[in-house]
Amino acid sequence: MAEATGLPDQAIDIVQVIALSTRCRSDLSCFSLRQSLRKVISLSKFAEDASGFHVWCRGAMICQEECPDGLALFKTFEDFKLPASVLARPKSNIWDPCNITGFVQDHRFDATVFVEEGVCDTEENWASVCTTFHKINIDKSDEDTGEATQRRGLHDMAMVSFVWRGQAPLNIKLEASMRLCRSKSNVCPKPVAFANLLVVSPPLVLNTWTEGIDDTADTRPHLFWDDKRINMSIILFAVEFKGKDVSTNRNRLIMDLSTAQYQRRALGLKREVLFGASSSINGTLQFYASQWGPLHAEGRDTEMIFVYPVGTRYDITQPIPYLKCHFILCNMKDRHLDNLVKDFHVMKGADIAIAAKQNPWLAPGLLASRSTTTTSATSALEDEDNAHDGHRLTVNALSHHGGADQEVLPLRVWRDVLMYPPQETNQPEP
Repeated sequence: MAEATGLPDQAIDIVQVIALSTRCRSDLSCFSLRQSLRKVISLSKFAEDASGFHVWCRGAMICQEECPDGLALFKTFEDFKLPASVLARPKSNIWDPCNITGFVQDHRFDATVFVEEGVCDTEENWASVCTTFHKINIDKSDEDTGEATQRRGLHDMAMVSFVWRGQAPLNIKLEASMRLCRSKSNVCPKPVAFANLLVVSPPLVLNTWTEGIDDTADTRPHLFWDDKRINMSIILFAVEFKGKDVSTNRNRLIMDLSTAQYQRRALGLKREVLFGASSSINGTLQFYASQWGPLHAEGRDTEMIFVYPVGTRYDITQPIPYLKCHFILCNMKDRHLDNLVKDFHVMKGADIAIAAKQNPWLAPGLLASRSTTTTSATSALEDEDNAHDGHRLTVNALSHHGGADQEVLPLRVWRDVLMYPPQETNQPEP
């Protein structure tokens, strides 16, 4: 049985993420789902018993209609428009081996699809879109080669949408060491995870915010999502695609979006719906939205982060779903740029210091080594700054405890974090 961590009483609860089911069970009404939600038990009460985890998950489902903000916003991203100049381009191009240009011209679609100007209004941009589609759509006769190429294709897809297009590029971070929230449960979660791909704001903008904050202040560490504290930026979008199964990528994405939402709250930023996506090895992309919301549980009102799927599953190995995803990402970038200008213009260092002091969220440090002869976790927690001594523990084995029912999003990430404390090692993990 896990021992107490010794965390202070004022430590905030571990992020309570409800990953919503893509469909409601036929024998459960929306009313009964709401009633079940009010009976949510804390993570610490079932962390001792793995068998109770999925029972709790089923009781915590909620209808997507309960969170309309993300759904409505996502629909505005789905506008499918192409520049009219695409119709005049030659079907065969050296940079279009899959002939996506010819596919678009042959189908012609609805006239409203084509506009005078669009997100692919330059030859260079359209070439990038087509070559990226080829990378994602490569023949998968060699499974290992196909997976690696698809992953590079997803990276290029993000680059085309968020970096290469337009005059104001955002930044892409690959395998970034991302900080996680702290816990008041009986087992402390691992404090660091590696995110496959993050889209973040330009770093120089946020540097101007924090000039008035003492570098040694207790509040300053909570302003960073980056474990190394060298990237003063905020997370705008996340993609997880390296896991072998859908649930692993989805669980990792939940952690990415949770860190992003906690950092925004510590910075005092306006609450926003943040999006992410997870991909499977067969090329299916599913978008998710995250937002803060109220929850009445255990006789008290609290807040939690809701993560739920939006849109359909997009088979990005096919031309039209791939183009739709490209437009979704482009529209997300435009929205983020507008919001960044508005948010950064009004924020001041003094306001950030107050918000960070009121909303601390980081895990305090690494867990001490767990004895090989016992399943107990030690209560000794290292200071947060000691997390940088070379002993890097990561959440990288979320699928090692498989066999779970996949009918609902299982939140297996939190079971692994809470129930299987890491063993500290200096050896690189395979």
